[in-house]
Amino acid sequence: MMDTHDDIFAVARELPQHERAPYLDEACDSPEQRARVEALLKDANEADAFFAGMDAPRAPEIAEKAGDTIGRYKLLQRIGEGGFGVVFMAEQREPIIRRVALKIIKAGMDTRDVIARFEAERQALAMMEHPGIAKVFDAGATATGRPYFVMELVRGMSITTFCDVHEYDTRRRLELFSEVCAAVQHAHQKGIIHRDLKPSNIIVGLDGDRPVVKVIDFGIAKAMQQQLTDKTLFTRFEQFIGTPLYISPEQASLSAIDIDTRSDIYSLGVLLYELLTGKPPIEASELMAAGFDEMRRIIREKEAPRPSTRLATIEDEEIRTIAKARHTQPKTLGFLIRGELDWIVLKALEKDRRRRYETANALREDLGRFLRNEPVSAAAPSRLYQMRKFVERHRRGVTMAALVAAVMVAATVVSMRQAIRAKKAEDVAVASLANVAAERDEKDRARREAEDVAKFLTEVFASPDPTISGRQVTVAESLERASKKLETDFADQPDRRAHFQHALGNTYNALGLYQEAIDLQEKAYYHYLNRFGKEDERTLSTASDLALSYAFGNKPGYAGRLQEELLEFHRRHDGPDDPKTIAAMQHLAISYDTVGRATTALELRVEVLDRTLKRFGADDPRTLSAMQNLAISKDRNGDKEEALKLREEVLSKLQKVRGPEHPDTLRAISNLTISYDQAGRHEESLKLREQVLETSHKVLGSEHPETMLRMENLAGSYERVGRRDEAMRLRSNAADLRRIAMEKSPEQSLRTMVEIAAAYGQAGREGASQALWEAIGRRAEQELPAKPTWEHQDALLARAEWRARQGHWRTAAEDTSHLIDLSAQSIRFLHQAALLSRANDREGYRNLCHKALEAFANSPYLLDAERASKICWLMPGIDFDRNLAHSLSDRSLGLEDYSHSWALLNKGLCAYRLGEFQVAAEHLEKCLTSGLAPEGMAAAQAVLAMTRQSTGGNAAANEMLQAAGKTLGNAFAQADDTPQQVPFGQWYDWLIARCLYEEAARELTKP
Repeated sequence: MMDTHDDIFAVARELPQHERAPYLDEACDSPEQRARVEALLKDANEADAFFAGMDAPRAPEIAEKAGDTIGRYKLLQRIGEGGFGVVFMAEQREPIIRRVALKIIKAGMDTRDVIARFEAERQALAMMEHPGIAKVFDAGATATGRPYFVMELVRGMSITTFCDVHEYDTRRRLELFSEVCAAVQHAHQKGIIHRDLKPSNIIVGLDGDRPVVKVIDFGIAKAMQQQLTDKTLFTRFEQFIGTPLYISPEQASLSAIDIDTRSDIYSLGVLLYELLTGKPPIEASELMAAGFDEMRRIIREKEAPRPSTRLATIEDEEIRTIAKARHTQPKTLGFLIRGELDWIVLKALEKDRRRRYETANALREDLGRFLRNEPVSAAAPSRLYQMRKFVERHRRGVTMAALVAAVMVAATVVSMRQAIRAKKAEDVAVASLANVAAERDEKDRARREAEDVAKFLTEVFASPDPTISGRQVTVAESLERASKKLETDFADQPDRRAHFQHALGNTYNALGLYQEAIDLQEKAYYHYLNRFGKEDERTLSTASDLALSYAFGNKPGYAGRLQEELLEFHRRHDGPDDPKTIAAMQHLAISYDTVGRATTALELRVEVLDRTLKRFGADDPRTLSAMQNLAISKDRNGDKEEALKLREEVLSKLQKVRGPEHPDTLRAISNLTISYDQAGRHEESLKLREQVLETSHKVLGSEHPETMLRMENLAGSYERVGRRDEAMRLRSNAADLRRIAMEKSPEQSLRTMVEIAAAYGQAGREGASQALWEAIGRRAEQELPAKPTWEHQDALLARAEWRARQGHWRTAAEDTSHLIDLSAQSIRFLHQAALLSRANDREGYRNLCHKALEAFANSPYLLDAERASKICWLMPGIDFDRNLAHSLSDRSLGLEDYSHSWALLNKGLCAYRLGEFQVAAEHLEKCLTSGLAPEGMAAAQAVLAMTRQSTGGNAAANEMLQAAGKTLGNAFAQADDTPQQVPFGQWYDWLIARCLYEEAARELTKP
């Protein structure tokens, strides 16, 4: 159908001058038609100029004004105006008196398709019945024949303005937005697409204190399943309808693709983006400055930045205003949005509508999951997808860049290798002219090795074709391919293979993949050890890195043994002040700390600081590292004030020496927050943690273990200052990031799964936590017969703890009993004792006591003696070899440092059970001043309360029982056994304390 000159003129007349030419290019079917329309526009412009120049009144318009009456409605005032219609507030006179909104086509705009659109809106609204959509009351025509309809008068303001004025936080904005989704879903179910969803078309008013959402202006709505009017409703080919900032790419494409409900989903995504950040994804100024075609290209192709990323680009003054309108702080706002909300918004804003939410209800449900701390269906856009989009736009440039990069990698590796080898050869030549031949051979070997290295790295890190692989290729996967290639490509070159295993192991370590690092570094270490001996430079270097991977990978015992050997060698071979010796001391102190030898670690670190100051000076990074580590030891040995001073000094110097974004600086900030929290300076700690997390996201990335740890630390700060919702949200985001990192690797460790499951539990997402715990149990049980590794056993132990936290004592006890059969560790016996005591299984408990004494009576380890003795004394009235248990409690007093405190508790409990109340009191009172952890302190207080009760000190006994209850209250709810925020692995000690406290409460209330 060809549009008439008048039709095209009527639309062009309302467009701004700069938009008319592009519109006429598309709308006119012939040069003659275009010339005719341009002549009409010229005449109209000249008429306007004439009347303006005469300063005379305009030609009379056939238009209504306030005070006029249309049918039974009196127009009160104009309250709105769109492209085709004018809206009045009117008063209905009969059959009832009420205020309404009356919309009427503008004078001069009553062309056929405008009337058709107007009637379509009237019919669309009449079809819908939803509290979130303005109701239609009546319809008719004016005396001049222009149609109008009457609808519910919606009082309020746009949704964005309403939220800003009332300073709605993120949660309340999402709840309000969810009501908008519900209204749009209703329209879609009725077959209506709005096609112009934007803030001004979503009005929010108040009904008392309750906000009420109304979606208005279906003026450009489209029927999907039926004809809304018998008049012709035709959208011109290559003419888009809607507001550019909010329209979907398919609306801007002007193609033959039909518009469906997913176009409204895109507009909802833009609205959600603006509600969260105060800005639309594309700046209005950018679209206004672009020509018509460029504006369409921007809408179709420009990817929206993540909302959290967009916030980071806003100027300080403006971001403070945006954050205030959301009732939070600027830095906090980014943390709250980062993660799941980023993913939800970006899914709604997908350029490809097939990747968007299918329905408004699906978007609403995902927001509901977010608000309930449940896993959302949206996921972070994969780097593969982003790369594919980039390649599609820059295919030729990417191809050339890849070729150049491959050549550069090879050339760089060759050059570096040759330079290193040449330098070594030069040093040899200077030392002895007799080594000229050896120098030449070394250079030839270095050249060949460099060529092999370049070839190997180019093949390993050349990414597969994304269109073939169809999934994301991660750095970890490339490294895995590299480690497998080493076994084949260097099968006959074991020395070179070991060299690469060592290097790739260090890369794994840097990525936080510690078990993978250990697997490779162990192979390299044992190869060098067997081939060159323990004092070869290659063996020593690999041993040092392997020890660090052991330490980071939760194997401090392995790390300590290696580091003691390294330290002994370097002291003997290099001297006490050599950098290698000092580094070995630092590393060994870390391992000592981890296994509880805090005093020994402190002594080592004092020596390290003294030697680094003399050797390197006060501002050297190695000296600052020594100060940082000494602060850790001071803290753990009770000198909190000195630790705080050291940490403040370290941070001040690191910011100058290393810069604000260096990993050492970030760790220094994190350590200082610990001291601030211990000193009660929680707000200062919180601000620093916000700062370090923001930098960590930028420098290390969201999925690095240190970033996720800092998210959890910040969540702890939020809890301490009472911002529990933000704490839960951050813990949830951290758990999701761990889950995403886990899902990217096909062989993720069970330990990682345990960490994620525990984090979900702490974030209040019990459903997600339970599902993961069940998966952990199934996998561990399936793999355990074939791979009875520590990892599998630890996973089952964690699953047992989770079951116990749910109150399933007997099933948890079955898990630990199975683990005892696999590996008779004293700590597992203690876990089993705690569970059997809580379940009041006296028969099972008695059998466990006999089994523990038999297993550990002659153990050379004092920790075994302490645990075996404690197992026997936890539950009263049990028959076992008391003399043997007593002797073991005496032996355990030989434990040093922190472990000695637990031995004092055990001795006090033993003496109380034997009726030696004075001995019990002496040991328990020492225990209370030994710096014991809160869970041990609560247990000691409970036993001391019973001891004082037995000697007639009722008042002192009650006072001590109250102290124990207060200590326990920090971890347990008042009426159940569920710990609120106790990390996994520490829970059994809290459970023991709980059992002893309940026993004390019963004893003190006996008549």
